[in-house]
Amino acid sequence: MSGSPAPDPPDGPGGLVVIVRDDPLASARALADELRADLAIGGEAAEAALARLAPPAAPPPDLDRLGAAMRRAEAVRERTRAAAAAHLARTLNTELAIHPDTLHRAADELLAASAALARAREGRPPAEAVAGRRIRAGGTGGLAASGAAICALG
Repeated sequence: MSGSPAPDPPDGPGGLVVIVRDDPLASARALADELRADLAIGGEAAEAALARLAPPAAPPPDLDRLGAAMRRAEAVRERTRAAAAAHLARTLNTELAIHPDTLHRAADELLAASAALARAREGRPPAEAVAGRRIRAGGTGGLAASGAAICALG
């Protein structure tokens, strides 16, 4: 690069560093060559360089094609649902319609029963018994505290 090397910054906060170039245009060209960049000198050249760098405008979306794609996706979804329902009906030997929430609830109940079985095999009390004891103990303590407060106010 042309010019003198930058001096060390002064000690302490702030400061001003002045770099003097004998030929700023030559320094700019050398820097652009080092960085393999375009050099734009003047307003028109800068605007032209920015225009070259700007991404091309995206074409507007074709709403008819988008609508057709959505209809195809909905048809695929409906066929998939029908196939899954038919498979489920064949598996269960019935033509019942089973709501997804029913399946979720049954899965939750199965998990809870599995957890209760595991607790029983470990010799621990059921989770409901532990929670009930905590509620009774908290209620008794709260009742005693409120009675003491009433006596103190009286």
